[in-house]
Amino acid sequence: MNVLHISDLHFGPRHWEGNDKVLIKKINSFDTDIVINTGDNTTDGLKDEYIEAKRFLKAI
Repeated sequence: MNVLHISDLHFGPRHWEGNDKVLIKKINSFDTDIVINTGDNTTDGLKDEYIEAKRFLKAI
């Protein structure tokens, strides 16, 4: 079984300023059976940060 672990995405204004599409493409390029996300999906726990995190995670 191939497992891919991701963590500390920190969606919000003070962190990730990269290209989501590039990162999603890279994550999806791995031959994995399961992706495990272990947290820190938002910076401040704000609703719009959770919406962005949800959009990103659903693309995996």
